[in-house]
Amino acid sequence: MGVYEIANSRTVTILWEEGGVSNQQGEITDEQWEILKLAFCGSGRIAILSDQEDKRWSYDYRFLEALRG
Repeated sequence: MGVYEIANSRTVTILWEEGGVSNQQGEITDEQWEILKLAFCGSGRIAILSDQEDKRWSYDYRFLEALRG
């Protein structure tokens, strides 16, 4: 998780429990960024709730939640 100064954009890389990795750069809202920061400063876990099909759900941060514990 970080900010790339060259592109001035936020980037998040997620390692999934089910296996695999996803990466998203840019188009992350302030609210989503705060939730991701909370998760990675705490338990390091997030929940993505999505109605998107196929692999699109892993980039759907509309209903992002930080998980405790």
